[in-house]
Amino acid sequence: MVSRPSWPPKSEVLIQSLSLDLKPEKYIGLVVRKASNTLWLLTQFLRYLDIHSKISAYTSYVRPQLEHIAVIRSPYLKEDIDRIKRVQKRFVKGLQGFRSSKKAHSPYT
Repeated sequence: MVSRPSWPPKSEVLIQSLSLDLKPEKYIGLVVRKASNTLWLLTQFLRYLDIHSKISAYTSYVRPQLEHIAVIRSPYLKEDIDRIKRVQKRFVKGLQGFRSSKKAHSPYT
């Protein structure tokens, strides 16, 4: 027997957007966690690729999730802004290993 999908869909985002308290902290935490998990997957799969491929993947998969928070929920608490910045800093920190090799080939040194 085929089971029918339940309606409405049980999505955390849908439940949060329909909640009565309308506090953005839960939604921001959910999206930041999703962006952080996506970033981790990208670092695992793109470990041996060049810097341009990593930046392209980040701007395609992780950054839109973080920009969505800024536009839709407009975080105003410092802790929410710091949570978003932590994901971005983690990506930049992963690219710092490339800095030394790029510096060696710079025509300006």
